[in-house]
Amino acid sequence: MQNNPRKSIYTTVSIDKETGRLIEKICKRYSLKKSEVVKLAFGYIDKAHINPADVINNQGKQIGSLLQLQKNDNARLLKLISVYSELATCGVIPPTY
Repeated sequence: MQNNPRKSIYTTVSIDKETGRLIEKICKRYSLKKSEVVKLAFGYIDKAHINPADVINNQGKQIGSLLQLQKNDNARLLKLISVYSELATCGVIPPTY
């Protein structure tokens, strides 16, 4: 990172332990300070015009869609089992053991 000739004023940011471990892992991997990781990450988010709220909302929508697909698949599977059972009871399909 570039050294700025002006004196920086620092503030504290509270993060959970899991995020702290992730930052420490990145610091060790790339020989960076925690403040450098945070500054670079936010600079990237800003330059790439990423809205973190959109990312979270999109993930929620995707999870909702996947849950709906799973629910539909389960309903189809239950229907298939029911039809198969009826056919086996009628003797159309020989029972499997």
